Amino acid sequence: MRLNGDQVLYNRGHSIAYALAGGVKGFDASEANPRNITTQTTWANQASNGDPSNTGQNYYESIVRKGLDQHKTIRYRVTPIYDGANLVPSGSKLEAKSTDGSIQYNVFIPNVQPGVTINYANGTATAS
Repeated sequence: MRLNGDQVLYNRGHSIAYALAGGVKGFDASEANPRNITTQTTWANQASNGDPSNTGQNYYESIVRKGLDQHKTIRYRVTPIYDGANLVPSGSKLEAKSTDGSIQYNVFIPNVQPGVTINYANGTATAS
């Protein structure tokens, strides 16, 4: 499904972004790693308007990226949330905490797209 011209509904969404873990020895942060990829809406993956009540994963990753640029030690975890045997996750839980306490969040990013109704069981979608 196409959104507003060239945008697609679904992205090959990474759980742990390459920008955060690309250099970590022993971890494959690439899109080729099926354990690090989920079906993610464009909004859930990329929305980043600065309003924490209306932001996707990219917004929260940017907080961690800035902390890493400042040489902070940060624990970061992403958990895709599936309802039963659904093929598409209903969202992702993101958790981050720096050792100095300056970065700390525990948020749920819903796997939604404005104007679209998603069937999470099979991935089909319709304009709403």
